[in-house]
Amino acid sequence: MVFQSRYVLLNLIFSVCIFSMYTVYASEAFVDTTSTTMQSLEGKSNKKDSLVQSFLKPVDLTRCGLGCFFKQRYNHEQYATDFLPCSFVHVDDFLSRMKNVDNPAVYVCTVLSLFEQKLKESLWVNPYACAELLSILKKNIPALVAMNNNRYRNDIKSVIHDALLVDFDLLKKNPESFIDALTSKIIQQEKSSRRTDISENVAKLVEGACDKLVWNPHEDIETWESCKQLGNAIYALKNDDCIIGEDRLNQVIWSLVVRYTHFIKTVGMYLPLDTIDTIVRECSDDATAPQWLLIAERERLITDKRHMLLNALQSIRVQAMAHTNGMWVE
Repeated sequence: MVFQSRYVLLNLIFSVCIFSMYTVYASEAFVDTTSTTMQSLEGKSNKKDSLVQSFLKPVDLTRCGLGCFFKQRYNHEQYATDFLPCSFVHVDDFLSRMKNVDNPAVYVCTVLSLFEQKLKESLWVNPYACAELLSILKKNIPALVAMNNNRYRNDIKSVIHDALLVDFDLLKKNPESFIDALTSKIIQQEKSSRRTDISENVAKLVEGACDKLVWNPHEDIETWESCKQLGNAIYALKNDDCIIGEDRLNQVIWSLVVRYTHFIKTVGMYLPLDTIDTIVRECSDDATAPQWLLIAERERLITDKRHMLLNALQSIRVQAMAHTNGMWVE
């Protein structure tokens, strides 16, 4: 039953992917509108059932099952090019095992790093798949982050406690030396904790997915709704300490906004004028603009992400008007 629900879900995602693939290739000037191009894309669509059948089944987390997964699916060239952009369901399969391992933090960092590395081979990511990934992370990571933070806090407390217990005489005789020694121990503990920096691995994976997002222009205003939902989900991860710091959050959000701006510049002329105007109105008003779009930049002199998007929208609106009136604009 679980496999059937996964199959249905991925079929729905695949059903909206073909135009997304066309958009990617068109945006990179790889494709024109010839029949040969469309036949090539249709060929990709016809292969979806075999991909679903061979790649979608849950990961068997036994030693033998893991070997089969990496050899037959993860290492297959179509896994990165055709499957991973449509579904991160295997991330969920791996994270479901973290309660049964000796060191969950190290295990999770390894899993996230594996999929972040494989994603580098993908040319594009479907926004529905990205939403799935964010949901998977939201479900699995916050509790582990909280547990890891508590463990780190207790480790620091132990370092301080032991220092006071063992070197209390040094503290009374030479406070400066005591503080130097304690500081060194805390720094060493900090370096050890960085090896299991869950939040940075989360940020890298999400950032990598956002860098390759492609929306379907036929969805009109829903593309903007999708962008907002993704931004809200990323912001929620920061609130759960799954992404640490305003600067790191802003870097991930930049990836999302840059990719949506690229989408607008590429196919925005085909969007209805009311869709473009709606996005402009929402982004222009602080009361309606998404909270993540208003995150301050490090440097005041650079164009912020909100104005980058607004500039693209205002520029493309002229072309959209010409397209609506039956005029072709280069």
